[in-house]
Amino acid sequence: MIAAIVVTALGGVPALRADGRVAGAEAQTLRSGIWEVTTQIDHLDIPGLPEAMVRKIAADPANAKPRAVCIATDAGTPPPVAAFHALNGACTYETWQAEAGVLRAVLVCSPPDGGPGEARVELSGTYTGSAFEVTSETIARDQTGATQLHMRSVLSGKLTSPKKGCTVPEG
Repeated sequence: MIAAIVVTALGGVPALRADGRVAGAEAQTLRSGIWEVTTQIDHLDIPGLPEAMVRKIAADPANAKPRAVCIATDAGTPPPVAAFHALNGACTYETWQAEAGVLRAVLVCSPPDGGPGEARVELSGTYTGSAFEVTSETIARDQTGATQLHMRSVLSGKLTSPKKGCTVPEG
């Protein structure tokens, strides 16, 4: 069962049913509009980097700075990968499942410089039409398959400006 709790824009906390689905969320989709997404890094491991530097990177307040993301989606269509991945690599969905308030997805990302290797981002959590909370597990490997980064974080999103078509303001 998923233990994540989503606080909706109205302040309610959806209850999880015995099957792990969010009660009352059968027809929910992430609503279109501007979303505020915040990331909290719970675990970061970068082999070869001193532990003190890794802790400093993980604790950097810039990592937790909310970012605006435009989600303009129809039911069953995944939102842009930017909703769940803030790094500069090119990412695509390998899998996407959002049903009855439970979200599961896998992103596959290429390095931003076009170099060899890839990152896999596994997402699992809960959502309503106006909020989500997912756990993200990222493992980046080089061309030999060696792990270059392992990060676990929690992403929280809330709809801040509902609208059908949207763009994210510059700045």
